[in-house]
Parts: sequence; structure tokens; C-alpha cells
Amino acid sequence: MNVQFDTGSSSLWVHSNLCDSPACPKNRTRYYDHNSSETYQKYEKENESSTLWYGPGPGSVNGFWSRDTISINGYKVNNQRFLQPTNMSEQIANRAYDGIMGLNYKPESDSINIMLKYCEERGMRDKRFRFYLTKNESDENGGELWLCGSDKFDNMYQYQGKMKYVQEVESSTGLSWTIRVEKVSITSGYDDKRSTEIIATNNTALVATGSSFIHGPEEQVNAIKRSIQSILSTIPDLRANLHKLPNITFTMGGEDYVLTGQDYITEYDNVTIGLAKTNTPSSSEWVLGAVFLRKYYTEFDMYGHRIGFAEI
Repeated sequence: MNVQFDTGSSSLWVHSNLCDSPACPKNRTRYYDHNSSETYQKYEKENESSTLWYGPGPGSVNGFWSRDTISINGYKVNNQRFLQPTNMSEQIANRAYDGIMGLNYKPESDSINIMLKYCEERGMRDKRFRFYLTKNESDENGGELWLCGSDKFDNMYQYQGKMKYVQEVESSTGLSWTIRVEKVSITSGYDDKRSTEIIATNNTALVATGSSFIHGPEEQVNAIKRSIQSILSTIPDLRANLHKLPNITFTMGGEDYVLTGQDYITEYDNVTIGLAKTNTPSSSEWVLGAVFLRKYYTEFDMYGHRIGFAEI
């Protein structure tokens, strides 16, 4: 089954043959059938149901908890709790993946994070995982997920000594993998005619592998987009003039992480800017998704409670 690895959520769910709502896919070829599993167990609190919500859109899945053996890359995690959906929103049902594996390590009270169990059950001391996302859309290999010391050919070797770390902070959403953003700024112009505008200070950001765009407070996102669009309107050939677009800079842990037009323009024909407003309760929280992660190789350290970045 092909699942999305999501640092913005903590639970695992996979498509089930018991999903019977109108939105549930009827022609799906990969799904879980617990009657075919010799290791399936009912959840201790039988018939307990739950709803998992996914933002920034209104996507959700509803179902009942189960336990079974989960195999990742040939290694097993025993007695793992996961959700079998019986109902889901169309926004989730229409996605190409077969489920979502949450990698946030502050899960429900009786469900330890699956990645932590994966490392511990293999006897691995290294309680980290890393994401490398390719910038090349035509690359059949979309990237790499490095699990607790599992691959000696990890891309990290070429980034040794370049990784900069930012410590986690408390989040208004209660999620881990949230860090302090000291400053968000935008720099326009080039050569000796550059000017920098500070858009926000003292914010937080959730680093979310399950999000495609960068999401932020509406007022701040609009301010950045206005600056970009004012220059876009003067550029006849966008692909040849990406260097003229403003740079967006996130200052975190005292380091500047810069995104150029080449990083945040995700569609050239319809000119899509990879920024959107967030629906989080906090008015100062950002979500750094794939637009950011394609620029920076990212390490999630579960024991050090920190996130590391190295420019790709």
C-alpha cells in the first residue's frame, strides 16, 4: 500500500474494505481486509470510533481502531494501532494514496508513534528520520525517506556538517515538529537595488511533509503575494526571468532560509505561487510544506526534539 508520510499528524489509517460511505472509492485495488489477516486484533475498547481531521482543507476520515503487524521496507512493527475508515470526505477519498502514516510523535495517549516503535523494535539507537524531495518533476524517484540509520547510502552523507538545527517549541495545535520563526521577510529587486520588507516576527511553523504548499496567516500571505504579483505583471517570459522575483526568507534558529522564485512558483503556465492561507487556530502559525522541503533536506530528531535543515 502506498501511504503518505505526514509529520503533521500522529495516527495511521489505510483504506479498508469496510468503508461504505458514498465517498469511499469503489474501484480501489489496494485496501485492508482484516478477515484475511492472521495477526489482526480488535482494539481493546471494542467498537470505539474516531474521526481524524486533516488541514488546511476540510478532509477527514472516520472509522474504528484496530491493531495489526505493520511492515515498512521489510521490517515489522508489531501490534500497531491504526484506523479502519468506514466513512471519509471526498477530499481524502479522491487522493491517490492508500492511507496516511502520521509521524508526529505526540500521539493519542495509548498509541506510541509508529516511527519510534520502528526504530526501537529494530534495536536502532538513532531515533531520527529524514526527508529528501527531488526538485525535478520528471524524476521517477520522488525522493527519499531515511529511517533511523537504515541506509548507509543516505543522501545525508553529502550534507554532513551543513545541517543547521532548530529546537522545537510548544504549538497552539498541540503538535510536535513546531519551531520558532524569528522573522519572515521578502526581498525585492536585484544587484544594488534590493530592498527588504519584514512581513512578520515571532511566529511559529509546523514542518509538515503532508502539505504541498507553504501556508501562513492570511494577512501575511497576502502581503507576500502582492509583492510577487506586482513584479509578475511586468515579466513577459517568466521562466527566463525567475531571478527578478522577490526572495522569501524564513529566519529560524538564527539562520536565514531563502526561497527564490524558482522554489515557490509551482506552475508556470497558470502561474501558481506555492503559498496559501492557513486554517490553524493560531494567527501566527505557518506550515512549511513541500515547497520549502524541496529546497532543504530535513531531519526530524525525536530524541533531540529538534529539526535540522541543509540546503539541497
